[in-house]
Amino acid sequence: MFCVLSQKLSDYILNKNLILKLLLFTTTILFFSSCEKEDSGVIDPNYTAPVIVNITQSPTVVNASSSNPEISFPVAIEVNSQNQISNAYARIFNPGNTMIAEVLLQNSGGNSYSANASIGNISCLVVGVYKIQFQVEDNLGLMSNVFLKEFEVRNPNNSPPFIELTSLPDSVVRPVQDSVLLTISLNANDSDGICDIRSATFDAKRPDGVVFNNLPMVYEGNSIFKFSNYVTSTGLNGYFVYTFKVNDNSNALSQPVSDSIKFVQP
Repeated sequence: MFCVLSQKLSDYILNKNLILKLLLFTTTILFFSSCEKEDSGVIDPNYTAPVIVNITQSPTVVNASSSNPEISFPVAIEVNSQNQISNAYARIFNPGNTMIAEVLLQNSGGNSYSANASIGNISCLVVGVYKIQFQVEDNLGLMSNVFLKEFEVRNPNNSPPFIELTSLPDSVVRPVQDSVLLTISLNANDSDGICDIRSATFDAKRPDGVVFNNLPMVYEGNSIFKFSNYVTSTGLNGYFVYTFKVNDNSNALSQPVSDSIKFVQP
């Protein structure tokens, strides 16, 4: 009987200790939970980002001169926002999709933001299709939608490019076997700047009268365009006539220049 009572007392003490430990563990969790700092850096999901609703002023065509290359035009947008606008941007990209300017728009009353975009210090005027990327940011750091508009830069006084010289051998001896590399080239220029030249091509006329049109040349820098091809032991002999032409970004063509190479057997 004594052993049974001792066992029950021992079980009671163990159960009581277990309950005390559980209460202590729960209290500790509640204590540390109450000490955690509130995260105030989370943006309230009820906040709405600003929205560009309209482009009220933007160019479609801008005329510029290569003698004084400057691109300038007014821009204006209309914005809806719950919060104060801290920045309004107009980023301008050239036809090669390179950003060339970032203009800050100022509040011009109500929900309107405007600026006069002016791009100077242009070493060589590139005509063609440009893009304006509009975007605004509010004082909470929320960014608006991106609004894109295109415009064209033209040069009313554009001059066509011209070929200064061509470089071809007078004759080529076909190899007995295998092949040899032949390179022909030309020097081209443009009074509006070398950047205004879009392409250089040539037509090749074989001795049998067959013509291959608009073969592209590769720009090597320093106004030089080149074309390379292998000459084999087989093929027609006689005079091959090459007619070169250069095209600019306004689709103005140079005067054609012709030259020839005589292919002979060894």
